[in-house]
Amino acid sequence: MATEPPLRIEGVEVAPSGVEIEDRKAKHGTVAAASDLGVLGIGSKSDVSLEDATVSLLQYRIVSGREELVAKEGLAGKKSGKDLANEKSSYVEAVNVGSGSNIPPVFEIVDGVADIEIPTEVFEDVEPLWNSFVVGYFMGDSTYIGTIHSTVNRIWSTPKAKIDVQFISKRTVLFRIEDEQMRKRVLRRKYWHIADVPLVVNEWNPETAQDPPDMSVLPLWVDLVNVPGYLYSREGLKFLSRTAGKFVKLHPNTERCIRMDVARVLVEVDLTKPIPQKICFKDRNQRNITVEVVYP
Repeated sequence: MATEPPLRIEGVEVAPSGVEIEDRKAKHGTVAAASDLGVLGIGSKSDVSLEDATVSLLQYRIVSGREELVAKEGLAGKKSGKDLANEKSSYVEAVNVGSGSNIPPVFEIVDGVADIEIPTEVFEDVEPLWNSFVVGYFMGDSTYIGTIHSTVNRIWSTPKAKIDVQFISKRTVLFRIEDEQMRKRVLRRKYWHIADVPLVVNEWNPETAQDPPDMSVLPLWVDLVNVPGYLYSREGLKFLSRTAGKFVKLHPNTERCIRMDVARVLVEVDLTKPIPQKICFKDRNQRNITVEVVYP
């Protein structure tokens, strides 16, 4: 039966497995068994060739009261080069886990230009990064972004999703609304008021960004001054406001009758047509009544 060649550990001859060996040159006169090679990270006979195995005793320490070699702290769990090679992955591979199509483009760069053909898979079944954006157009000077942010997060946000706000221009604001149902609700209503400034919202995409909506018809708060008491009702104010445009709603202060001399009504006003400054009519006793129309 052929004998196994000894294992050299920097001057230490290790006999075949199961036979105790002695380090003649080690300071501590350590005695270890070849079966303890696993502690050194070398492994068993089947894992590594004994002829090629060489380790340094300086990487190990002696445990008090035990005559064995153990790896120093931080080195026992050191992985082999083979294990590290198997675990290696690029940054791109890590971040693309769970992503869609991984079809690489086929191209050739000529004079700095890469001519490629985009496959159908890239066009279909994709969700644009801008899908959750809504663009808003203020009908007048917008308020501070802090006021806008706090207001929309009070009336639009959900417990799971807050609203992000950013200015595109002085009167144009981009809102990021992650909640799909809330986003649809905001778009369905279309006209909003933020800090008493009318706001028109529209779905945002690269096409609409270059083509703002028609601003000829705008929602405006209209003040009806000196409305007779018998017309100070929802139907009465709705009837009078239609001289300025399409009735939308009453102001909350008007609904609560905070001021009886002024009624504020939200109306969609067509700016391409003449708008009234006064409304004249006769009451039941045929007296002439004049209601002033003010556009704040």
